[in-house]
Amino acid sequence: MNSYLAPLVFLLLTACAIKPDTMTPVFEPTQGGPIWPLPPETARYGYAGTLIGERDFLAPEKTANKAKNVFAWIAGIVFGEPKYMELQRPVSGMVDGAGRILVVDAGHQAVLVFDMAAQQLLKWSYVAKGEKFVMPFCCTR
Repeated sequence: MNSYLAPLVFLLLTACAIKPDTMTPVFEPTQGGPIWPLPPETARYGYAGTLIGERDFLAPEKTANKAKNVFAWIAGIVFGEPKYMELQRPVSGMVDGAGRILVVDAGHQAVLVFDMAAQQLLKWSYVAKGEKFVMPFCCTR
């Protein structure tokens, strides 16, 4: 019995260690999508997409490697699903000069930064060294 346990534990641990493929979300306003203001005025804003959290940077699952999928499924049952950071109570947002999307999130008491170039979500919890946000409510340039 113990001879089967070691390879199983090894396979489960390697399934957990595999980093998922990442991608960069692409946002382009769709033709005929929601805009503001409505005609006859000139539209200045158009809906381009939705960002929720870290999962926005994960590439869609590939089903080519069945063994990897089975071990990932077993590892998920044994160890639980990974916890992804997501928006909780977004209050305001902006785009900085580097193209990053900054969202003030009162639920996290932080500014969440969607960095498309780096394909990651950052969490800024501190105003200054040793001083955390108490209740952030907006960000400006």
